[in-house]
Formats: sequence, C-alpha cells, structure tokens
Amino acid sequence: MAACGINITVWGYVDQLNISVIADDAALADPHEASDAMVQRRSAKYVLPRNNRVI
Repeated sequence: MAACGINITVWGYVDQLNISVIADDAALADPHEASDAMVQRRSAKYVLPRNNRVI
C-alpha cells in the first residue's frame, strides 16, 4: 500500500500561525522535531506574538 511519508501543513488566520506535521515512523521518528525547527527558525527571524501556539 502506498503511503505518505510526511505531510506538513502550515496555515495562518488573523494573528496565528498553525503548523501540522504528520509523518510515517520510517520518514521521521519525531514529528515535533520538524515543527519545533520551523518555530525556532521563525522566532529567530521575526518577533512572535505573545500567544504563539503550535498545534
């Protein structure tokens, strides 16, 4: 059966940026590593809102 190795979806609304990472264990052991890396990179480049949340 064919499967999706990794799916990264990013969307924004008003003052929020949402990141969703879904991954097969063979593609990425811990999906939080990918989402955390995106947040860290964004934080270094921009000032995050006080209510920043990663979903």
